[in-house]
Amino acid sequence: MKKMILLAAMGAIALCGRAENTIKIGDESFYADTLIHVTVGPGMQTTGIRITGADKSNASVKTNVFYTSVDINNPNLVLTGVQARDEECASENLLNMGNRKNQQGGLQYIAGVNGDHANLNGEHKRTNGITYIDDCLYNCGIGDTGWKMFESYVTVQGAKDILISDNVKFTLSLKFPNGRSNSIHINTQRNEGYLVLYTPEYGASTKTNEWGKECTLKLVSGSIIECDAVFEVTSEPVGECNGNTADGNMTIPADGYVLSGVGMMFSQVGQLKIGDRIEMQPVKFTIDRKKVTDVTTIVGGCPVIVNNGAAISSSECDKLNKSTAIQITSTARTAIGYNEDKTRMFLVVADSYKSNDHTSGDKASYGATSSGMNFETLAKFMIYLGCHTATAMDGGGSSQLYNIGLGICNIPYGLASYLRPVANGFFAANDTPEDHEVAAIEVLQKNIRLSKGESFTPKVYGYNQYGVLVNTDIKDFSLTVSPECGTINNGTTFTASDAKNTTIAVVNYGDIKCGVRLILNGGGPVIGNGEDVSIEVKPPYLADDPASVSEIIVDDLSPTGDKEYYNLQGMPMSQPAKGFYIVREGSQAQINYKF
Repeated sequence: MKKMILLAAMGAIALCGRAENTIKIGDESFYADTLIHVTVGPGMQTTGIRITGADKSNASVKTNVFYTSVDINNPNLVLTGVQARDEECASENLLNMGNRKNQQGGLQYIAGVNGDHANLNGEHKRTNGITYIDDCLYNCGIGDTGWKMFESYVTVQGAKDILISDNVKFTLSLKFPNGRSNSIHINTQRNEGYLVLYTPEYGASTKTNEWGKECTLKLVSGSIIECDAVFEVTSEPVGECNGNTADGNMTIPADGYVLSGVGMMFSQVGQLKIGDRIEMQPVKFTIDRKKVTDVTTIVGGCPVIVNNGAAISSSECDKLNKSTAIQITSTARTAIGYNEDKTRMFLVVADSYKSNDHTSGDKASYGATSSGMNFETLAKFMIYLGCHTATAMDGGGSSQLYNIGLGICNIPYGLASYLRPVANGFFAANDTPEDHEVAAIEVLQKNIRLSKGESFTPKVYGYNQYGVLVNTDIKDFSLTVSPECGTINNGTTFTASDAKNTTIAVVNYGDIKCGVRLILNGGGPVIGNGEDVSIEVKPPYLADDPASVSEIIVDDLSPTGDKEYYNLQGMPMSQPAKGFYIVREGSQAQINYKF
C-alpha cells in the first residue's frame, strides 16, 4: 500500500506545475511559482521562479528570478570568462557572446551571465575592474578610489577553481633600456609615482598636468592585451616639471601610444631617446595577498554581497551608494555565488521591468511586471540557494542569463526588442566533443495536474551523450499512459478521464524514454501502464528534480521513529545520495538537499 505525504519545502525548492509554494528569504515569506525548470548541460539546471509577497509588508513585490545551478565537481566543467567580441574595449550582448563562442568550436558554453560594470558609452570604454581571460589582460580597471573600496572579482585558477575575492591585484611592468623594470598602469589617471601607458581608446590626449614627463611610442611587436608588447620611442620626452602649462596633456597618436611618468617615474621617462626599445613583462597576480601563477579568468563585479554566509548590511549598501553612485534600490540584478565547499555554483538574474510585451511564446506567462531586487534581498536570496560567498555583477539593463539552446532565459530591460551590449561575461562551459545526436530526453513540464477533459502535450528536450542540450523541440515522440486514466490523441496528446489517480506518462523517442508524473483530478492511487516501473521522473542528468513535488508517494511503512530516506520518486534509499531527497521520520517528511 502506498500513501500520499505532505512535504515541507527546504532549500532551493519551488513548486512546479504553476502552483504556489511559500519560501523564506531572510526573515520574509514569499510565494514562489515555478516558471521553468530544465536541464541545460551536465550537472547544470536552470530554474525560474516568480516571487510574490506573502503579507502586507511585501505585498508589492513581484519579481522573476532565474538561476542556473552548476555542479562544480562535474569532470567536464570549465569555468571561464568571455570578453566582448574577444577584443579590447569592445561590447556585445550576452546572446551573441554565448552563440559566437559556441560557433567557434572547442568548449561548449552552456550557461553564463553578464560581468563587470563598464563605461561603454564614455570616452574610454573600459571596465571598472580587471578583465583577464585566456591569457589576455583586456582591461586594467578604470574604477576610481571610491569604486576600488567595493570592487570584487570572480577568479578562476586552472579549469574551475573558483574564488570570489575583493582583494585582487596585478603587476604589469615595462623593462627599460637601462635594465630596470617599472610597473605601469593603462589608461588611468596619473597619480603620484605612476607610470601610465595611454592608448588611443583613452581619447585624443592624456589629460595630464604639467608636472610630469611624456613621450610617444609605437608598437613594434606583440600586443598589450597579451602582455608581450615591445615598443619603440618615437619622440623626445617633454616636460620640465617647472610649472610650464604648455607641458602635459600630450596628444595620443591615432596609431601610437603615450608613456607618461610623474614623481619617481619622471626621470625614468626622461632617460629615453628616440629609437629606444621598451619591453612589456608578463603580468603577475596576487589574490588575497597570495601570488598565483595559474590564473585563467578574472572578471570584475561589485560588491561582495555574501561573505562567510552573511548578507551585506544596509549600512554597507549606503556607503556603496555614496562612494560609487551605484543604485542600491530595487532594480534588475546579476549575481554569482557558490556554497561553502565549492561543489555548487549559482548564476543568478533578477528581472526588473514595468510592462511585459511578450504576449506569446514561452515567456508569455512570466508576469506583466517584475520589481527587481536590492542588494540586501539579492544577498538573502543567494543564501537561500545555499551560497556561502557571492558577488553582484553589473545590473540594470545589463542583467542577462544565457543558456545553450534557450538563448536569454530572463526578460531584460529591453524585453523582446533589445539586449544591451556588455563588456564581458562569466560562463560555465563543457570540454567534451561537440555532438548533436540525441542520447537522452527530458520533458520540460514537471508534475502535471489535470482535471477531467484537460489535455497535455509534453515539450520534449534532447541531450547528447555528454548531457548537453542539443534539441529544444523534439517532435517524433509518442506518449504512453494507462487507458484507465484517459485517452491519447495523435500519439502525443493525453486527455484526462474522470479517474482520480496518479500515473507516469512515458515519453518514447525511439528506444529512448523518460517519464512525467500526471496527477489527475486531485490525485489518488498510482496506476501503472506496464512501462513505468523502470521510468524515473527526473531530468536525465540530475539526481532528483528540484522543482519540487508538494505530494510524494512513498511506501506506507509503519512509523518506527527511525529516519527513512527516499528519492523524489518515492523509492527507498539506504542513505541519501547527492541532490534532493526525502527524509521521513514517522509521519513527518521533508525535502532536503545533499551537496
